[in-house]
Amino acid sequence: MKRSKAARQDPTDAGTSSDEAEMDVDNVDEAKLEVDDDDEDADMVGDEDDEQKEEEEEEGEGEDGPTQAPPASERSEFLDAFYGLASSDPRERAVAGQVILYHTLLGPQANTTDAAYALKRLLNGLCSGRAAARQGNASCLASFLRISNGNGVLQDIRRERNEGEQEATSLLAYVRERLRTATSQQDSGSSGRRKAAEEKDNNFGRLFGVLAIVRSGILTPQTHTEKAKGGEMDDTLSICKAFLADLKDLYTFKPYMREPAAHAVCTLLNT
Repeated sequence: MKRSKAARQDPTDAGTSSDEAEMDVDNVDEAKLEVDDDDEDADMVGDEDDEQKEEEEEEGEGEDGPTQAPPASERSEFLDAFYGLASSDPRERAVAGQVILYHTLLGPQANTTDAAYALKRLLNGLCSGRAAARQGNASCLASFLRISNGNGVLQDIRRERNEGEQEATSLLAYVRERLRTATSQQDSGSSGRRKAAEEKDNNFGRLFGVLAIVRSGILTPQTHTEKAKGGEMDDTLSICKAFLADLKDLYTFKPYMREPAAHAVCTLLNT
């Protein structure tokens, strides 16, 4: 079986390096912030894996039927890369991120459907408590947003998701709403410690997501004309205020969230 170009290429060719891939989100050391909760039930991990596999099987079909698929080996490597993002080895996480970025944004097989699927998986992965899944997904998400915003794919993802409806919100507002949706507490019927564990995972996911968005650079105005820059700056300030409100909510959630939330506030204000 041939090895994908993404796995052979230099890390810098995929828009991120092994050092960049482990950005400041890794500085938020969850291990030091754990509360005295028991480990989550093992079936929570099993349920999550089953859901991801079902998404992988259904993902290849659009409204007009199945899209043209890349070679089986390349697609398999692409899907497996999402599990590689949870590896405890930073280099393995970096390689997995390169595979995803190459397949969805940089390679000859890049297409909006796979890019939209990758964005969904990366956002959902922020809420996973498995190994280093949060760090891996956040790092890849930061690079994904930076590249897709620069080449227009992020805008295409929004259009495809809205099915051609009029875009009522800005692109930054769309990204924030996607993050909030992915990290919101779902009515899963859980109770007690399991529900508390899910809430904790969602809040950490939102924290890492905000840091990933900040590190992606998409909050920096890109236009050059004074009039356009003024409008974009207003939008950026509005979204930054919204993110600060999100971080304030995280700060007051539990005592163990205060330090990482404060770190995220400082990071946002220094961009």
